[in-house]
Amino acid sequence: MEGTFNGLAFTTRKPVVRHRIDPNETNWPHAHKFFSEQGIKSYYCVPLISRGRAVGVLNLGSRQENALSDRDVELLQQVGTQIAIAVENSMVYQEANALKNKLASEKTYLEEEIRTEHIFPK
Repeated sequence: MEGTFNGLAFTTRKPVVRHRIDPNETNWPHAHKFFSEQGIKSYYCVPLISRGRAVGVLNLGSRQENALSDRDVELLQQVGTQIAIAVENSMVYQEANALKNKLASEKTYLEEEIRTEHIFPK
């Protein structure tokens, strides 16, 4: 993510707003190459923050300069907050599901061990 607007938004946990892409800005060569190829003239990136940690970023690019107002960017941040909660919930669910599967596997293994250890002759 180094050298990208996404990485900047993710690491600083602050929105990256470019109402007008400046082709002379040399700090972001990968971003400018992509923007040029796609015809993007303005770009907005907000971090997805849940429980104080960044879980992703929400990007919006436009082929028009000044596509969003500052108020629109605030709305995008609010939407990002809701998406971050959904992403966090999904991550917690996946982790719980993985632990449940591991526990079931360990239970099966232990039951097998008990059966083989306690086979009594008839």
